[in-house]
Amino acid sequence: MLLFNDGGGVRCAMGRRLQEQIIRENITCGGGESRENEELVRWIREYNANAAHPRKVRFYAIDVGRCGQGTPLASENALTYLSRVDPVSGQRLQATFQPYLNHLSAGDAPPLSQAESDGLSAAIEDLLALLERERPAFIAATSETDYQWAHRNAMAARQAHRQYRVRPTPPPGGGLPPSAWRSSSQRAAAMADNVQWALEREGPTGRILVFAHNAHIKNASTEGGIWSAFERPASVMGQHLRLALGADLVIIGTSSARNGAGLPAASAESDSLDAALARVGPPRFLLDLRAARANRAVAAWLAERRALRANSSHMMLSPSAAFDALLFIDTLTPAGAAPRRQ
Repeated sequence: MLLFNDGGGVRCAMGRRLQEQIIRENITCGGGESRENEELVRWIREYNANAAHPRKVRFYAIDVGRCGQGTPLASENALTYLSRVDPVSGQRLQATFQPYLNHLSAGDAPPLSQAESDGLSAAIEDLLALLERERPAFIAATSETDYQWAHRNAMAARQAHRQYRVRPTPPPGGGLPPSAWRSSSQRAAAMADNVQWALEREGPTGRILVFAHNAHIKNASTEGGIWSAFERPASVMGQHLRLALGADLVIIGTSSARNGAGLPAASAESDSLDAALARVGPPRFLLDLRAARANRAVAAWLAERRALRANSSHMMLSPSAAFDALLFIDTLTPAGAAPRRQ
């Protein structure tokens, strides 16, 4: 069994306060501040500690840095491993990477110049080439697991920098630049690759729950709403995974009709998918769209492009193409704030 999220990974036993710190700092986009995610990680630890559960739950991160922004952490993790297994090469590459890591760690640093970006790309490729060339020796000196995580961290550094290289400058006044579809599509490809890597690690009997925004999981390009600013629709993780996994992948989207107290006021458009689901009646239900393919009229309705709420905007999609099932929650309520302990 495998639990998956687009935050930071938790892979080891830890003290309560350290656990809380890791959750706050590594489950990204603000998710680490929620009581629900803290309770989820605590449940994972309790489940894994029970000897009656021989197959343990693991928690991976799939996103490229924090909410797709990229961080130096992946490079640092790979370099730490290299310094342990090959101190001379580790020291050499650490010296090569350090100026770039210092630059990227500074929140107000200007973008890398083209020459600097090319230099960082070359450094990442050198690191990957060394890890792959010396794979047998490095595994013999450490373990297959340690090597695989170091190599995946180096791959994540490559993913993050490839996205960085195509990320446009934000336009004056905010909003999405027309060329931002490139970085969005690059991020999607990286996330899908990370999902497939984790699935391979879990073996033929492994199962994955990928927990992410509708904009990432759907089997449809991103169009409509704020994404109308894109020059062309951006591809998403769900499309890559559908091509790779076919019917073995079940995509469950989430829909809601309105926001409750404590969230910004928002409601579904009258002709949207959310409004149609709200008219069904129950405040919460799971609808399997695959069963509708046998009914011609229902299948035709689900094939039409409709609006689906997405944060403060919306997406346009064909429900039956984008999702296999939909979880409907009539009213969204805020996550509970996790208490901070001294």
